[in-house]
Amino acid sequence: MNKQILGCNIDFRSYETAEKALEKEIGNDLLLLAVSEKTGVEPSAIQNWVKRGYVENAKGKKYSREQVAQIILLNNLKNALALDEAAELLAAVKKKTGASSVDILGVLTSSLIRALRFNSTDRDSLKSVINIELRNSEINDSVSDFLLIAALSSLCGEYRRLAQREAKSL
Repeated sequence: MNKQILGCNIDFRSYETAEKALEKEIGNDLLLLAVSEKTGVEPSAIQNWVKRGYVENAKGKKYSREQVAQIILLNNLKNALALDEAAELLAAVKKKTGASSVDILGVLTSSLIRALRFNSTDRDSLKSVINIELRNSEINDSVSDFLLIAALSSLCGEYRRLAQREAKSL
């Protein structure tokens, strides 16, 4: 597996928490092109997601950390789910738990980093790691199944990228 997780251009492993990574890499707000560079999502796709209501409108043409986290989560989830399903699932989890996208992304990145460090990427091991990370967070345990889906989606995306690199070398 490569150094990056979640298929974006933010090296979460270099920071203590996902929130600190977003704070350092994003600051307070980013323009569309910078969001695209950080998330790996094309500007036209981000604009489409805004139009469809999956992401809030930029304020003054700038996207907040919360919006960037939401874009990263949606992009990650679409490795395994249809985009409308991913957006619906994320919105439902946020509504049910009151957690922000930044909070959810924090537990997800911590879980993935721990799971990859200990080569614990099967379903049951991921579930255990997620539950450990949830105990260390302020997020409600009811988000556990969503985080498992997101973690599996992330791994799916990483394996897809590896397969594409191999195919190019043939």
